[in-house]
Amino acid sequence: MWNLKRYFFIYFFLSIYLSLFFYPNTSKSQNFWEQIYVPDTLGIQSIVVDSNNTIYLGTGSNEYGYTGVYKSFDTGNTWENAGLVGHAVFSLASGNNETIYAGTNKALCKTSDGGETWDTLLFHDFISIGYILPYNEDTIFPCNWNYLPRTFDGGETWDTAIYFGNQGNVMINKIVKNSNDELFITVIDYLFEELDGVYKSTDWGDSWEQVLNEHVISIAINSEDVLFVTSWIDGIFYSYDNGDTWESNHFGTYDIYSIEINSLDHIYVTGNNGVFVSYDDGQNWEELDEGLNSIPEYLYLDPFEFIYCFLDQIAPYNLYRSINATVDIKDQFSEDQTSFVIFPNPLGKNQPLKIINNGEKIFIEEIDLFNVNGSLVFSDNIKTFIQPNNKLEINFPDLHKGLYFIQIKSRNKTYMIKLLSI
Repeated sequence: MWNLKRYFFIYFFLSIYLSLFFYPNTSKSQNFWEQIYVPDTLGIQSIVVDSNNTIYLGTGSNEYGYTGVYKSFDTGNTWENAGLVGHAVFSLASGNNETIYAGTNKALCKTSDGGETWDTLLFHDFISIGYILPYNEDTIFPCNWNYLPRTFDGGETWDTAIYFGNQGNVMINKIVKNSNDELFITVIDYLFEELDGVYKSTDWGDSWEQVLNEHVISIAINSEDVLFVTSWIDGIFYSYDNGDTWESNHFGTYDIYSIEINSLDHIYVTGNNGVFVSYDDGQNWEELDEGLNSIPEYLYLDPFEFIYCFLDQIAPYNLYRSINATVDIKDQFSEDQTSFVIFPNPLGKNQPLKIINNGEKIFIEEIDLFNVNGSLVFSDNIKTFIQPNNKLEINFPDLHKGLYFIQIKSRNKTYMIKLLSI
């Protein structure tokens, strides 16, 4: 990750103007954040939490040099080094099978043993990976400054999905994917601005179309595939039609650095006016600054729906986490979704899972299993009726420990149930 700053004073004065006259509808929230202890020697650049609730921090350069990756098994009470000393770790991402990916100033690396060993997947003379999208263990897209490498075989071979020429003023900041497997990237052009914006690919990066030409920073997608794009000066742009048309919400802060959206489609953003949340697609906003001693630049939503924030490269290296998960388990399911009960949960290795129908007779079309990254790991087009108080038995092959989501599709409804594999 980089410390993103504009260099023109006019933006400063314009931000004051916007804050005075176009400030969003906001209210205050109390007791939202708790501070997590981070040693003074760690300059936080990136964060990821795996399915076992282990926190990994990527660190950058400080007076102690490049300190690599650190991890904590106890929510930040203690930390230990997890390798890559000598690397500035700009980005981290979690993949299948408890794999962690690290994008550094030297390479794209991965570990499957908690950082005991790291494999180098991609090395280049000029590499600076700020964001990683591991679609699955084979298909990976790391954002490397002005070009986007891709692999479809787990890093054995690579090619380039898009390249913005041999110029240092263009940076690919983030990549996301919607439910139709369409890719979107945000591109920052620091000098000429014509390359600024959002680009879309419908063929896994073979071709790209610029669908928005604005001063953008980051991007996120909600459960309905609505695109939300943060910008330097124009608030938040959003698109309901996969980037064909756009609307904007003048948020009132000239920089909105980071955005995350939880499973209930609550939107979290941070900018130079603080941290905010919206529960209604950006129409109204609530401040979430209580307990913070500085304005953070980056947000991260973990697999358990806790949200983290931090400001990189500036000491003290404060890391904060929401005191509670941003989604209460009882909020995730409507009353009619309690028709299904799964047993056992947690699920042991090689145990069959029973799906019990406590409601009326229902026709099940499909049962899917997703990991915490949204990757499909199992699917069964079962197409069968379940009578009241009857059950289906499913055998999932070789599940690793962690959190999963079972999606049950009927003819007119979709049900989602959390499953913990141990």
